Amino acid sequence: MEMHKRKIGYLIAILYQLLVFGVVSGQEIPNEKEGPFEVNSTQHRLNEARVVRPEVEVPKTDLIIKIPMLGLDTTLTLIQLIERQHEIKMISYSNGDSLVLESLRNNYFFVRTDKLTENSEAEGPDEFIEDLMPFIRKYQTPILIAGIALILLILTLIVVSRHHMKKKTKLTKDEEDQEINSSVIPTGHRLGNATHVGQVRKANEDYYGSQETRNGELYLVCDGMGGHVGGAKAAQLAVETICAYMDKKVFQDPRVGLYESIIAANEAIIRYARNYPKFKGMGATCVAILIKGLNVYYSHVGDSRIYLLSKRRLERLTKDHSFVQTLVDKGIISSEEAEQHPRKNEITRALGIKENIEPELASNPIPAKRGDSFLLCSDGLTGVVGDARIERVLKKEGTEQEKANKLIEMANRGGGPDNITVQIITFS
Repeated sequence: MEMHKRKIGYLIAILYQLLVFGVVSGQEIPNEKEGPFEVNSTQHRLNEARVVRPEVEVPKTDLIIKIPMLGLDTTLTLIQLIERQHEIKMISYSNGDSLVLESLRNNYFFVRTDKLTENSEAEGPDEFIEDLMPFIRKYQTPILIAGIALILLILTLIVVSRHHMKKKTKLTKDEEDQEINSSVIPTGHRLGNATHVGQVRKANEDYYGSQETRNGELYLVCDGMGGHVGGAKAAQLAVETICAYMDKKVFQDPRVGLYESIIAANEAIIRYARNYPKFKGMGATCVAILIKGLNVYYSHVGDSRIYLLSKRRLERLTKDHSFVQTLVDKGIISSEEAEQHPRKNEITRALGIKENIEPELASNPIPAKRGDSFLLCSDGLTGVVGDARIERVLKKEGTEQEKANKLIEMANRGGGPDNITVQIITFS
């Protein structure tokens, strides 16, 4: 097996010589300087051989080889290849006519001869090379072409292999991304909602709604004001008008649809109050979210709120349009103080109060992730139940309806001074 490996190695070296120099020389090495090697006279070479032989002790385990006449470059190529393969210094000697080559770079000594010394007990693959040389000289052009073809084939295989590895790596990455996305991107959502008159009010002036529109799924909570009759009517008008407007046509930008629909709701309430004087002064707050694809758009007017629970952290998305909120914004009071302020129910913006109303819109939609929960609620909840307690309920196990009912229960246990309405949408 080892001998076959050496023969293959020598063939590769010869092929390398063909590809680099184009021919295999069968001429004698000239008796003059050639590269780093100095070639002397025949008698001097024999003397050099006699000097070298006694100083070189060749164990039986060493490889003893003679180098055939292939030309200087090919000879050196073979020698270097054998050295690298066996990690040894090559020595070959004979008691016949010899040529001594001295490598000034590596300080190696080589003797090329026609036959091995009589003392040599090891046989190298030189007979194989000698037998092969006539064939190589005769067919050097086809061998050269075959060598080039072989190299091109090897290069092609390397390129194909690298391309396959890159494709496999990309596929693996895509699969990982897909696996990650499958755990993040929602495929649907669950809904829970509830409303209650509370413990003080005689009538429920809150109104909520949800509808599949041409622009996406719409969810709203409105808190009416202006008496138990007028407030209830204003809240109902707001929800119905916004739902109808969003289903009337498709908006390229859903934010435009939300804005225009809330303006339309404001106009509808004012118009109704003009037509029916007993409803004069009625109005309503409004919070709305629109789910289109994986994006959630939202808008609001008044002090009803929208919360987002994401990665088990609760965030308030809206800022109250109220008197106490202006004090908080100016740094006069803190958010905690605002919850206990005597004028906390005074709102600065609402539907139906004046003709020019400016709904507040989210500048960008929120990309929904699996597990995200959106809470829409009137101030009947937030006026009694703090954000920390709301967060604990939303984090608990259970259906969205159970959570909605729990929040209503907590607000009522806290006194229920106002109507309470909640909607919870959780992406799954």
